Amino acid sequence: MRASRAFVVAVLALGAGVAHAEGGPPLLTDDPGTVEPGHWEINLAWTSERSADANYDEAPLADINYGLNETTQLKFEMPWAVESGRGTNGFGAAIAGVKWRFVDQGEHGWLVSTYPQAQFLPPGLHHAASADAGVTWLLPIQVQRDFGAFDAGFDIGRTLAHSGDGWFGGVDVGHKVNERIELMAELHDETTDGDGHELVFDVGTRARLSEHFTLLASLGTDVENTSGPRNDVVSYLGLQLNL
Repeated sequence: MRASRAFVVAVLALGAGVAHAEGGPPLLTDDPGTVEPGHWEINLAWTSERSADANYDEAPLADINYGLNETTQLKFEMPWAVESGRGTNGFGAAIAGVKWRFVDQGEHGWLVSTYPQAQFLPPGLHHAASADAGVTWLLPIQVQRDFGAFDAGFDIGRTLAHSGDGWFGGVDVGHKVNERIELMAELHDETTDGDGHELVFDVGTRARLSEHFTLLASLGTDVENTSGPRNDVVSYLGLQLNL
């Protein structure tokens, strides 16, 4: 718990002199931002978890988002999962959802959204060994505000699943170095009722390469993990297409 508090202080300290950062890929913590109406945001990524017991990779992870209107976006995501500890690979669980920003006070005001999502195994596909059957519901709220010296955001949500309900949430801050590069950091926690939790610390960047392409990258580690083997490395490397 002392380590957890120390990382919280580090994240908040990073935000003290920064501005205009947002959550979302490559971070685990999400934000209230939505894709522009009639446009696509497609994230193609390689995510990885490295522990002493096994390696777990999602490569590729396809995360497809479409702007329905000024405050609403649609999402569909599905990875190809490779599990070295089990020696298996296959499709991971798909996620479909709708993000709706129901509070929007403009650039320097409060932004609040909800992002209900369903996680499920599409029928007829070869699935990874760790993919759970049944539908899991993710019911989060995202909040963000520009405080002048820095932007800060957090999300918090409930997981409803046949294998056990739980909670998840995170806080993120960041720094817009210039018009092309953002630096960011987060603390993100996931817990299952009565079965421990995993607290992750991440640092990441977004680097805009052109009008349509942005490089996404993050690197982190488990601060604490009481629900399974501790991940020494948690990473994300991807390319975002804006169409």
